[in-house]
Amino acid sequence: HIPEPFFRGRKGGIYRTSKDEDVILIYPFDLFVVDRISDPNYGESVWFRLHLPNDGVKNFTISAPALSGVDTMRTEMAAHGVLLYGKQWGELQAYVFKAAQELQVKRKAQLAHHQFGWTNRGTFVVGCEELGRDGVKRFVPPTSSTGDMVDWYRAEGTLDKWKEAFNGYAHAGYEPQAFAALTGFGAPLLKIATNHKGILLNLMHGESGTGKTTILRMINSIW
Repeated sequence: HIPEPFFRGRKGGIYRTSKDEDVILIYPFDLFVVDRISDPNYGESVWFRLHLPNDGVKNFTISAPALSGVDTMRTEMAAHGVLLYGKQWGELQAYVFKAAQELQVKRKAQLAHHQFGWTNRGTFVVGCEELGRDGVKRFVPPTSSTGDMVDWYRAEGTLDKWKEAFNGYAHAGYEPQAFAALTGFGAPLLKIATNHKGILLNLMHGESGTGKTTILRMINSIW
């Protein structure tokens, strides 16, 4: 969302028009205020989408209290790659708050998700996607808890090669490893098929290099 008098340049970047109709550069790359987030841990927050020339698209959220001070905003934004100096930070703050205020009028804030898996409304969150029972996928913003992990949840390689790797456990002598790896499929079923809220599985071995970390990676690869 870009509120007036701010606008996106023809080749990207955020600008604004002054009272004298001068064009002022706010930020040289695309930085959009996507939505407001209602976060039970951090209160009102703002969801940003940043496009950098060589790093692709980044989604991140920053709390409104952190954005309310120029110094705290500078620290939080810089951590996500937004780099400015001097009075430009004040200009950027004005842009962000004007966009957030207009969104407050337009629609209700989205609910923040601080963990993956089942939600209270029966949907399932994986990375930046919320899956409904009707098969509909909805994009959900990363939060302070999930922001460092959402980029892991993307498809790479082929399904056939993944099956080949997973079936490395389908041999005699690998039953413990196979059981542990297959809990990755069973974990989301606990909520709907059992009365258990969770199960703790602990893998132990007296030596290193026995595959404990590999099993964890195989479980994560399912998602």
